[in-house]
Amino acid sequence: MAGKRLAVRDFAYKPKDHVPLLSAVDAMPDDVIFCIKATPHDFYPTFPDNPAFVPRARPKWIEYDTIGQVFGWGVFPCLVLDNLRARLAHVAAQGASGVSFRVEWERINDFWSLDTLNAINAIGGATIVRGEVADAESAWPIMRDALHTWQPDRAPDLSMTGPRVKRLMAEKQRAPEAVRTLANDVRAGDRSLPAVLHARVAEQFDRYMVYIEGFVLCADVCLYGRWADPSRWDDAGPAASDLVSFAHAIDRLDAFDARIRPLTEAADVPHQVVMLMDHRRVADIVREGHDILCRLQAAIGPGVTV
Repeated sequence: MAGKRLAVRDFAYKPKDHVPLLSAVDAMPDDVIFCIKATPHDFYPTFPDNPAFVPRARPKWIEYDTIGQVFGWGVFPCLVLDNLRARLAHVAAQGASGVSFRVEWERINDFWSLDTLNAINAIGGATIVRGEVADAESAWPIMRDALHTWQPDRAPDLSMTGPRVKRLMAEKQRAPEAVRTLANDVRAGDRSLPAVLHARVAEQFDRYMVYIEGFVLCADVCLYGRWADPSRWDDAGPAASDLVSFAHAIDRLDAFDARIRPLTEAADVPHQVVMLMDHRRVADIVREGHDILCRLQAAIGPGVTV
């Protein structure tokens, strides 16, 4: 079509899937644009730079997610300008000539970053591209799963020992207090904020506290569950006392499931919130945790009542 340019977008789950994709793109005419995601696989802020960014004859664009597909969907504010700034600098050094800021995720209807405080990511990104200054603190859940496939030196991160499990749990336990402090600051407000906007932001951060509480409870069960896998052990594995702690973690998560279940029926809660805080996903983790715990209890032997 006259006046149109073709841009091919990359996506691959694993490095072995990426190789044939890159070969296919290299075989295309030189005027076809290669639109490359900032990180391989998906938009996890902790993932390495996409290895597709190397010198190539064809034009290259970077695609960056501003809504937060893997960090809160914009239901809760998450500003990633520090990460974005570093990614843009990296790809500029590799000859990138354009950028595409993703503002929505196709699985969520009638919702995009410009309807949320994550609009700051899109606006800030455009500001950075223009060569202007955009500052913000970056905050996001650290995503470790699957990272080792793109960055092999991180493979030991997924090995489990008792001290490592407890250290990771302690790290997560700091989050609820931090978000409570943040929510209190937001609730205190600022005279420059219109009352309607202040109420909206305060409501978001009040709900953020509940979300973070659930995130921590899910993390506890998932960490115990991973430690229960003998292939992940770098020590003797969980002791009988750890099974008791595992059982208590499952009970706490089960109680959280009951607390958030009414969200499903709340007519005044946006559907994005219901999707993000879906009690059925929590129930799945509870069920799987119970199954893992029972198998591990049987393997260790009698002496622990679950």
